[in-house]
Parts: sequence; C-alpha cells; structure tokens
Amino acid sequence: MWIETFNEMRRQSGMSLDELSEKSGVPKGTLSKITSGITKAPSLETMKSLVYAMGYSLKDLDDGISDYNFFTPLEQSIIKKYRVLDEHGKEAVDGLLDTEYKRYQKIQETITISSSVSTIKGNTAPLQEQKIIYLPEPIQSASAGTGQIADDDTAEQVAVYYNEKTAKADYIMRVSGDSMEPKFMDGDRVLVRSQPAVEIGEIGIFIVDGEQYVKIYRGSYLESLNPQYNNIEVSERSFCRGKVIGVLEPEWIAE
Repeated sequence: MWIETFNEMRRQSGMSLDELSEKSGVPKGTLSKITSGITKAPSLETMKSLVYAMGYSLKDLDDGISDYNFFTPLEQSIIKKYRVLDEHGKEAVDGLLDTEYKRYQKIQETITISSSVSTIKGNTAPLQEQKIIYLPEPIQSASAGTGQIADDDTAEQVAVYYNEKTAKADYIMRVSGDSMEPKFMDGDRVLVRSQPAVEIGEIGIFIVDGEQYVKIYRGSYLESLNPQYNNIEVSERSFCRGKVIGVLEPEWIAE
C-alpha cells in the first residue's frame, strides 16, 4: 500500500511532521491525517508537495502512483459509472473522450504565423502573431433544405485563426439550401463540435434515413427556421453528428 511506502519515506528522511509540513506547505493537520491513514484519498498535488519536500518523486511511491486512491472524488465517480456501462455506453463515452482529446491536442499543436503588415499613413504597424488551427471540412454539405445523402467523403483541412469559436469546433460543414434562413444562408460554412446529442432547442447536424441535415432539435422532430419547410420526424435510426457553434466568418480563414 502507498501509505506504508510514504511513511517509510518520511522515516528515512528523518523529518518530523512539523518540518515536513513547513517545507511542503501542507497543513500539519492534513499531513497527520494522511500518515495515520484517516485520509484515504489525498489529492495528487498534496502528495507531490510532500514527496518532493522529502527529496523523492511520485514514482518512488511504486504502485501508489497508479493507486485508485490518488484519483480525485470526481474522477473516482466517473470511473465507477464507466465500469457499470454496457458496451454501447462505453463506446459512446470513448468516442466523446477521443474527440475531446483530439480537440485539445489540436489546440496545443497550433502554429503561429505573422499577420500581414498594415500601413496607416505611412506608419507600419508591428507584426502580430496569431495562432492557426486546422479544421476538416467534408466535401459533402449539410442540407438546410430537403436533405443531402450522407456518406464518408474525404475532408479538406482548412486553416483558421484560433479564437473562442474555432477552438470549440471539431470540423466545418457547408450549408446547402435555405431552410435555416435567416440564421444560416445557402453556402454558409458553420463550425461544428462533434457530440452524440444536443439539447432541445439547439441546432445540430443530424442523419435521418441516410440524409444529412442542419436543423433545430425538438425532441421527436427536427425543425427548420424557414416556415416554408415541414418538420422532419426522427426515428431510432436517426442520430446526431454534432452541435452547430456558429458561422465561420470569412476573416477567420487563414488561407
């Protein structure tokens, strides 16, 4: 158990509780509860502070570094829920987790470029660095009309400037049709965040009977903003491909 290893570390360091508390910044009361075993799940940051103060690393705790007790209460709750899911549920969680991980990695791997130099009355403005990220844009559009046949077309990588909206997006989708006017016009490119469901009243990308739509989710049906179009009933075979964040503004495109 990690607690025995930790107490042995403290014994070998020759540090008293007072000394370890002062050097690590961990309150003596908290430290006392950990060493006595009263605290079963100390935070990882607390343990880092303690072992570093004694001249050790978390790896020196052996199995303690991967011990379940080192997860936060929220992480423990997530693990418990995940373990009782069926295969379908686990696949859904894995898919969303992979999407979010890739989104985060994409942000971390952003490159910077220098924006063009602007000249005002002969004065040259200083160069400003702007982050760029790449978002895939499927060749096929999403229907804002009667439907577009959905398939697995290849996607083009589009360079866009990093901002609050583009950072949340996983891909770009071009709108086809006028059923979502005036919010989305025919030919607009929208930012989409991949997720398996949206809340009632939110706009998403949906597959219904093999056709792809951008519509408002109403629970049992999909609604258009243009009153000239009828509602589309959803079935068990219908599914959501993502939530529409907003329009990709032309000035956000880096190329």
